[in-house]
Amino acid sequence: LSLKDGSVIWYTAPVHGPDGATLGGVACSPDGKVFNGFATADWKSGGLSAFDVQTGQRLWTKWVTAPVHNAPAIGRIHTHDREAVIFAMGNPTGGPLGPAVWTN
Repeated sequence: LSLKDGSVIWYTAPVHGPDGATLGGVACSPDGKVFNGFATADWKSGGLSAFDVQTGQRLWTKWVTAPVHNAPAIGRIHTHDREAVIFAMGNPTGGPLGPAVWTN
C-alpha cells in the first residue's frame, strides 16, 4: 500500500489458494525483497514466499511440512556472504486453530 494515500501499489495472488492464510506479517530486506509466511487451509503445511518490493513479482516460494506463522528474520549469519532468511514452522503451542472467541 502507498504510504501517501493508502492505495494498492501491487497485489499478488497467494500460492496457498483461497482458503489458506498469511500470518504474522512480512519482513523486508535491504536489497528490495519482501518475505511472507503462509499456511494451507488444513494447517498441515505452508511455506515462505519472496517478492520484489517494487513490482510484487513472486521471486520464489519454499514449501515446508508445517505452517509458517510469523514474519522471518533476515540478516547475515556468522561469516556467510549472503543474506539469510530464517523462519519458524509449526502451530503455536496451545493456540486455537478454530475461530477466535473473545470474552470480556
